[in-house]
Amino acid sequence: MGRVECGCAPAVFKIMVLMKMWRIIALWAVVLGVMLGGAGCVEERLTTDPTARLEFSCDTLVMDTLFAGVPSRTSRLMVYNRNNRALNISAVSLGGGERSQYRFNVDGHIPPESNRVTDIVIKARDSLYVFVEMTAEEAEGESRVLVRDSLTFLCNGVESRVQLMACAENARLLNNHTIEGDVVFDSVRPYLIYGNLHVPEGCTLTLPEGCTLYFHDGANIVVDGNLRAEGTREAPVTLRGDRLDRMEDADGTPYDWMPMQWGGVYLQNGLGAHELTHTVIRGGTHGIVLYGERNIQPTLTMEECEVTTVGGYGLYSMNGDVEMENCVITNCGEACCFVTGGRIGMTHCTVANYYRYGARSTPAFVISNYDADGGAYPVRSAVVENSIIYGGNATEIALLRDSMRATEFNVLISYTLIKGEREEGGMFNHVLWSGELGNAAYNVFVNTDISNVEETGYYNFVPSQMSPAIGVANKEVAMRCPTDKRGVSRTDDEGPDLGAYERTEEDD
Repeated sequence: MGRVECGCAPAVFKIMVLMKMWRIIALWAVVLGVMLGGAGCVEERLTTDPTARLEFSCDTLVMDTLFAGVPSRTSRLMVYNRNNRALNISAVSLGGGERSQYRFNVDGHIPPESNRVTDIVIKARDSLYVFVEMTAEEAEGESRVLVRDSLTFLCNGVESRVQLMACAENARLLNNHTIEGDVVFDSVRPYLIYGNLHVPEGCTLTLPEGCTLYFHDGANIVVDGNLRAEGTREAPVTLRGDRLDRMEDADGTPYDWMPMQWGGVYLQNGLGAHELTHTVIRGGTHGIVLYGERNIQPTLTMEECEVTTVGGYGLYSMNGDVEMENCVITNCGEACCFVTGGRIGMTHCTVANYYRYGARSTPAFVISNYDADGGAYPVRSAVVENSIIYGGNATEIALLRDSMRATEFNVLISYTLIKGEREEGGMFNHVLWSGELGNAAYNVFVNTDISNVEETGYYNFVPSQMSPAIGVANKEVAMRCPTDKRGVSRTDDEGPDLGAYERTEEDD
């Protein structure tokens, strides 16, 4: 019996010790669970303290200029909770209510027609997105309208507001539009072009000073009749893409300065008579494409015009008759100026190709008396005077002459600065070749890039302070074109400059 009792005592003791250990472990587990669980509860626990405020990424959300009736791109607003406890946003609403021209969603919550969402929880030390869009209404008689509204956030009885602001253009929308008869557009409101704007045979479209045409992606102006653009130095005619926003790059580059934003200007009437004065064509797939026939050459006169930043050709003339003065054609994915047959005259023009949106093998300036299929296209006359033909490639000129046939090829390039090595022959007279200029060959223009916006703007093809183009133009030719593209006199100093721009002291 005693041995039995003595033998049981240690077993009972061990059981009691084990039970105590399990109780201790269980207690610590509970404590740890409370601690961990408590931490989570503290983080998720809502606070009703009115001093616990929301913060925002901006106090005014300014959207890019847009067109009335066309949905804007989506803008983003960040809402921050920098407090240690969660916040319940009782309501988010638009000041304009159901009549607001804006739309929004909060963290994926899309409001009903009342434009009001409720009970959005934002965790401690967390943030959420608010996405805002708008479609502006047309305003009668107004060309530009400022559209304002506000987003109101109600949290713990405290209201916070973020102002919304956008500028809307009241544009006339033309969708695959064909004009009838002779039509004169106006400059009161711009035109927004979808598809093709067609000028049929026998009709003339006139674009007055200050007229702006915005082209949607893939849109063109197709002219089987005649086109006249009557811009002035103070109010040019502008043809450009319809994107009014900016890229999200370091410079915030406007899409207006990107190529391939729309189609181009196609002049395809063999008997056409086209006149462009103070006209800017920018950001297209091509600039101007002029088509003639073998025995019929359409005429194109360009004075103080600018074609820039296109994905293909700046000016492509197939058997046309082109006359240009004080024109600037720059930054094209193919040639800035490609002439096949016909005639071209260029006086005080700047052709400069520093295209940066892809590789380019075609020189900036090309004249040919045959096409890609080997067909003969006589060059009746090609005269380039007091001009600049330059760019980022080693050689920026190509004169392509059919050596197998005696096809007419009458070319004279006189008093012109050309990027390339010297070429001999009677086609060149008083030409400055970059290969003979040393370091001066790299200092022709003020700015050949899209950078230095604050100082020089987006590109600046005025001759630089040390440019070899200064003071070396033919004075007799300059007298026929006595002012430059900006209206600066070419006859007030010792010698006129080559190209479309006359350098002044203000350009230093």
